[in-house]
Amino acid sequence: MSTSKSSGKLVIIALVALVGGLAGFGYFNQAAKLDDTAQHASSSEPATSEPATSSTIDTTILEIKKDDIVLGDSKAPVTMVEYSSLSCPHCANFHAKTLPDVEKNFIETGKVKLVVRAFPLNEPAAKGAMIVECAGQNGLKRENFLKVLFDMQAQWAFSEGFLKDLKQIALVGGLDSAAFDSCVNDKDLETRILTSRQEAETKLAISSTPTFFINGKKFEGEPSIDGFKQALDAAITAAK
Repeated sequence: MSTSKSSGKLVIIALVALVGGLAGFGYFNQAAKLDDTAQHASSSEPATSEPATSSTIDTTILEIKKDDIVLGDSKAPVTMVEYSSLSCPHCANFHAKTLPDVEKNFIETGKVKLVVRAFPLNEPAAKGAMIVECAGQNGLKRENFLKVLFDMQAQWAFSEGFLKDLKQIALVGGLDSAAFDSCVNDKDLETRILTSRQEAETKLAISSTPTFFINGKKFEGEPSIDGFKQALDAAITAAK
């Protein structure tokens, strides 16, 4: 195991020990508020625009952007795009149980690259996505923060004190207090994340998380390693 992977596991262990005793898990769903904010986040979309249907989706927005989180070789022949919410248990389950096998068999072998994009379903998820971006802006690896926040989802995402819990995680991860406070109040960053979410909802007909696209085609299979193996093998063959 590489030194970076070992240190990453040590950070996660330390975070679990620190945050494990924090306040309980009362559900704090602000999806309605977030949806209203997202609807007004992008001035590029006309107010009368209708969400796409499965037959009218615009896959041009799946092209890799300079600020995307990309796992794997940028030259891999197959691109899988994941839209996920940091407060979504199904997303956390994918990252904990399925992604390691996908990484081992497809990403680390140079066959597939994974693009992870935020599709926050509520305020905790939006703030978590902002922290991931701020980590990158402060010289830290966004993918490490992404992993920790999914791994520790139960310790922060459903708590009314989620900002306090997020701050504890961020401090241990190397993001200082001033950077955290600045981040969670960064309206430009919040608008960028919510605009991306709204664009995906409108142009790709996304209504739930996680949602995956493999080389521009929506993944409709079972979100298990067997389901992804079948779809990715087919995409790899088609790309040859």
